[in-house]
Amino acid sequence: MWVRLFLALALMAPGMAGAQLPGDQLHAARIQAFSLCSHLLAYYNPNQDGIDLRYADAYRQGLQQLQRQVRQDPALTGIVEDMAGAISALEAVPAEQPELYPEWLTLVLMAQARFDQQLAEREAGSPTVAPPVASVQVLRLDIERLLLLYQSRAFGLLGMYVLVVDEDTVAQLDARILGGFAELQAQGAAPDSELAKLQGYYSFIRPHLLEQQRGWVPGSAAYYLQQASQGLAGLLPGPAAGLQ
Repeated sequence: MWVRLFLALALMAPGMAGAQLPGDQLHAARIQAFSLCSHLLAYYNPNQDGIDLRYADAYRQGLQQLQRQVRQDPALTGIVEDMAGAISALEAVPAEQPELYPEWLTLVLMAQARFDQQLAEREAGSPTVAPPVASVQVLRLDIERLLLLYQSRAFGLLGMYVLVVDEDTVAQLDARILGGFAELQAQGAAPDSELAKLQGYYSFIRPHLLEQQRGWVPGSAAYYLQQASQGLAGLLPGPAAGLQ
């Protein structure tokens, strides 16, 4: 009996090892990882007065959700656990030693970049998504990229690994976001009033994103860009709409 059981488990192992995140959840997992990192950076932002525990709750809940999403996918689980380990080490840093934060934040961002690259490669090999769903997904990713870039700049020399950054990156992301909203309107993805509301969130915070001399507003940036991103998620069909 034990021999038969061993053989059965051996036959099952390759399939278990090869389990992957379903294709319809790839985009949601990418968004979740971006959001987690943005809230983490907002919480540890050195330019804000006091501590806002809402950001801590958000990144911890985001990490737990991401762990649940990828638990059947060994390749992704390993990367998410790298993120979790770096976050645990960051949380253990004494508050009076903020100069140590970038070391662990860098490891989180490096892991998130690896995670995003894997999912992007899988998405590229998945069946083509028809518009306007594809347009919504691209727009959400650009909004999340801009938010993460904005939050990272508060740390000065903190590196970005999920995208190549130069002096034109913010302007390029801004142009893509504005173009994304225009594309959704042309596609009739939602009533004009709904799209105007979502773009309004972006337009309100946009000057602070483009002009650093206006001062750092990590909380407002997180709120308004998340409102836009989550509102766009509501335009996705079926279960994908609930994966924000």
